[in-house]
Amino acid sequence: MIPTQFGFPINCKTQRIHDELHSGKVALRLIAILVAVTLYIIATYRTIPEITEIFRTDAEQRAIYPDKPDPKSVHQYWRGIDIVVRGLGAQEHRQIRDWINHRFPYGKGNYKTCKYHDAGTGYHLHLQVKAL
Repeated sequence: MIPTQFGFPINCKTQRIHDELHSGKVALRLIAILVAVTLYIIATYRTIPEITEIFRTDAEQRAIYPDKPDPKSVHQYWRGIDIVVRGLGAQEHRQIRDWINHRFPYGKGNYKTCKYHDAGTGYHLHLQVKAL
């Protein structure tokens, strides 16, 4: 795990993710939500979350969803971040998801700012913001 340079404790799974986080390309609204949820997790659960994905190329998207060639992911537009909180179970992750969605509405249809799901790489919290 690689700590970030943001001045608050959150880890990145890989150096690539660390570099993406500090690239200036991630949607600022998403960074604000990430900071808020990180502070909430630390205060509530006394543990530090880990970012497991930020940017995704077209090839990486196709590898995850080979049967869905058309849909794009918010990860391809720097508007999605996946995090996990090691040592917490599904119930705690769902509580974090609900905390996020209550405070940060997505603002479009039935979309949510946070989902807790497994897209083939293991259960994680998926944070997203809509395009402006």
